[in-house]
Amino acid sequence: MMETAIILSQHFSRERQLHGLYGLYPKYRPYVHVAACFLMTIGHGLCFATLKIDAGTPSDLCTFRYITLLYKMPSNVLYDSIVVGQLWGTIRDLYSPWMLPYTQQQVSSNCAVWIQQLSSDRKLLLPWIAADSGLASLMASSLTHCISFIHETLPAQQSILSHLLAFYLHGFCHTAVKPHILQVVSKFSNYLVGKPHDIFSLSL
Repeated sequence: MMETAIILSQHFSRERQLHGLYGLYPKYRPYVHVAACFLMTIGHGLCFATLKIDAGTPSDLCTFRYITLLYKMPSNVLYDSIVVGQLWGTIRDLYSPWMLPYTQQQVSSNCAVWIQQLSSDRKLLLPWIAADSGLASLMASSLTHCISFIHETLPAQQSILSHLLAFYLHGFCHTAVKPHILQVVSKFSNYLVGKPHDIFSLSL
């Protein structure tokens, strides 16, 4: 499962760097809904794989954690924040080509020459245009559902929600981010609002 996530991350990163003047959505428009569902499935699979590896026990532990989630039963299992952080890193890389703006430094270092030339006057290379906000919203919802599932299934001292908040702050709190981007990523902030403040632990 981890190998699949890495291959997907690398593939879509290359696609964004080679063809993504307006993000990945123009090229993959007919397949975005399927891609969003597939990435969420990969995220769920990584979560269950982490349960098995971290505990070193068969899939009955996965079943137990799923039942506690389904029936809202209390669980005393608190997972290592390092394990959750590593899982987040994989999830972040999986969704970043679809979601994150590129800085000029990233464009100059990684993107095709034609993209560099056409975006030289921009502070950020945005991940989608306004016309593709509906498709981007599908991907944002996919990431939010994936993170919510991991948060409920793998509780940790440093919740994965801390990583999602940092992702939002570092990726989108910039004056060059346009309203049509903020409207979509508000799904993240809306999801985080109301969560207990003591689950957040940031390193800014």
